[in-house]
Amino acid sequence: MSWAALGLGAAVGVLALLHSAADYVAVNSPSWFVLAGIVVAVLARVFARTTGQRYAGLLIATALLLPTACTLLLLHLLRAVGAIPFPVDPISACVSLGAAIALYSLWFLPNPLRPARDLLVPVPAWMPLIGIAASLVYPTLKTLWAFGIDVAAPPDTVGVVDATFYITVAVSLAAVPALVIAMRWWNRPAPKWVRPVALIGGLLLLSLGVSGLWGVARSPADDPATGLLVYGGWLVWGMTTLATAGRLSPKNHKTR
Repeated sequence: MSWAALGLGAAVGVLALLHSAADYVAVNSPSWFVLAGIVVAVLARVFARTTGQRYAGLLIATALLLPTACTLLLLHLLRAVGAIPFPVDPISACVSLGAAIALYSLWFLPNPLRPARDLLVPVPAWMPLIGIAASLVYPTLKTLWAFGIDVAAPPDTVGVVDATFYITVAVSLAAVPALVIAMRWWNRPAPKWVRPVALIGGLLLLSLGVSGLWGVARSPADDPATGLLVYGGWLVWGMTTLATAGRLSPKNHKTR
C-alpha cells in the first residue's frame, strides 16, 4: 500500500509539472515540489541504511510535499466551499489530494521511513520556549499595526482590525499554553493523544512557513523583510513543535 501511494504521488507530481496551474497555486508551491519529494522518499527507501539516513529522507520529502499536500489542499477546500470567492483549480486539487495521500503513507503506513512510535528524540527543554517566541512574532506585529504603529507593516495594514487579525492572533497565542502544557510531560510519559496532535500542528505550521517563504522568494519586491519575519517565524514554530512532539513519550502515564 505504501508503494502504491508513492506511485500515486509520482503520477500527480508529473501532472503538476505538465499542468498550467492557477496563480494561487504557483504562489504557494512550485510545480516540481511534489515529484522531487517523491523521488527523495523513493531514494531514501531504497538506499538508506541507517536510522539517521531514513529520517533525513523522510523529513526532506515531507518538507517538499507539505506545501502542496497541506497548504494548497486547504486553499482548494476553502475555495470549493465558497469561503474564498474564487474558482477552484480542479486539476491542482487532485494533485494536492494525491500528494496528501503520499505524505500520509510516509508517516502512517508501514514502511522503512516511518518513525518508531516509541522513539524518544533527545531535545533540550528550551526548545518549546523558542517555539513560543516564534509564535508571538505575528500577533505582536498585528497588534502594533492595529494600534497604528508602522513597524515593517505592508501597505494598507496599519490601523486595520479585521477578521484576519482576530484569527491569526488567537491561533498564534494558542501556542503559548499548548507548548507550556507539553513541557509538563518533559520528564514523564505523556498521554497518547499529545504526540499526534503536536505532530499534526507542527506539520501544518511547517507547511505554511515553507509556502510563505516560497511566495516571498517568488515575489521579493513585495516587502520581503516582513514576509521573512512572519513566515520564518511560522517555520521555526513548526520545527520546534515537531521537536517537542519527538521528545514526548506516547506511553500512558498513571499516577498512583
